[in-house]
Amino acid sequence: MSRRRNIIRPAQKKLRVGFVSPGLGIGGAERWVLSLIKYLDPTKIEISGVLSWCVTDPLSPEANKYCPLYGPWQVEEFIANTDTIIAWGWEGLPELFTNFKGRMIGVSHASPVQGWHCRVCAKMENFPGIELVGVSKRSLDVWQTAHTGVYIPNGVECDRVCPRKGRSKIREELSIPPDAKVALFVGRLAPEKRPEKFAEAVLSLPDNWYGIIAGSDIQGIGRKLPVHHSLKLLPAVQSPGDLLAASDVFVLPSTSEAHPLALTEAWLAGVATVYCDWPFAQQIREDHGSDLGWVIPVDFDQKQLVEAITTVPVLGSRFTEKARHIAWDNYTAPAMAARWEAYLGV
Repeated sequence: MSRRRNIIRPAQKKLRVGFVSPGLGIGGAERWVLSLIKYLDPTKIEISGVLSWCVTDPLSPEANKYCPLYGPWQVEEFIANTDTIIAWGWEGLPELFTNFKGRMIGVSHASPVQGWHCRVCAKMENFPGIELVGVSKRSLDVWQTAHTGVYIPNGVECDRVCPRKGRSKIREELSIPPDAKVALFVGRLAPEKRPEKFAEAVLSLPDNWYGIIAGSDIQGIGRKLPVHHSLKLLPAVQSPGDLLAASDVFVLPSTSEAHPLALTEAWLAGVATVYCDWPFAQQIREDHGSDLGWVIPVDFDQKQLVEAITTVPVLGSRFTEKARHIAWDNYTAPAMAARWEAYLGV
C-alpha cells in the first residue's frame, strides 16, 4: 500500500510596494495613499512603507499602523525594501531615486488646468521607464506622453461615510434646528476650492438654510469668510459621515477636480450634490449616461449656485439613488485596490 506524500510548496514571495507622497495631510490624494495601504491584499502584497517630507502629518499615525514611514533622508533604506514604487506629487523623483532599479509608477491626481500639478508631473516623467497612471481619464492628460498611461479610478473607504453620532446629534451640537436645511462644503480652504463662493451663497439662501464649511485652513482663507449664525466653520474632519448625515446637499464649487473623493463620499452617502462642469463631470456623464447631481458652469454666478442648492434636494431620488449605486459599484476603496492588484500583476 503506497503512502501519499504531503507536498510542501514554498511560500510565494509577496510583492513589496512602497508609496511616495509629498505629505500625509488631510487631502484627497493623501487619503488615496492610505486607502491603498489599507485595502491592497496583504496575502499578495507587502506594504514596505510610505516616504514623505513630513512623517508627523495628520494621517501619519493611521498610516503607521499599516507600514513604516520614511523621510527623504532615509531613501536608501526605503528602496532597499521595495520592489515597486507608486508615487504622486514628488517633483524631485528622478534625482532622489537614482539608485532605484525596480518598477516606478507615477500617478496623476490633477487635471490639465492645474498648473502646479502639471509642472510636477512633467518633472516626474523624467524618471527613466516610469509608468503613468491617472485617477480619472482627464488626469492622464497631465502626462506629456498620456497615450501610454492607464486609467485606474479613485475610490473611497465606505466606513468613512457611516455616521457615528447621527443627524439629530450633530445638528444639536452645531445649534442647527432639526427642520432646517443644510448645505455642506468639505475640502481644503484653498483658492481653487472657492469656499468664499459657497459662503456667499449660504448667506443668500432662505432663512431656514444653514451652511457648514469643514476643512484645513493653511492659507488663512477662513479668517476672510463672513461671520454669520447660519454659517458654521469647522476644522478638517477625518471621517465626514456625521456631517453628511446632517446635510441635505453637498456642494463642491472648485475651479477644477480630477476625481474628488469628497464628492464621491457624498454620492455613497446618498446626499444630493452640486458640482461644477469639470472634465471629470463630463467623464461621469459619458460613462454613466447622466449627471449624478446638479451640475453648474465652472464660471457660475451666485444666482446659479443658490438655485442649484435650493433645488437639488427637492428632486430627491432622481439623483441620489443612481449616484449611490454607481459609487457603490465603481468607486469604493476595495474596488480600487482590486484594480491596482490587477495592474501590479498579483
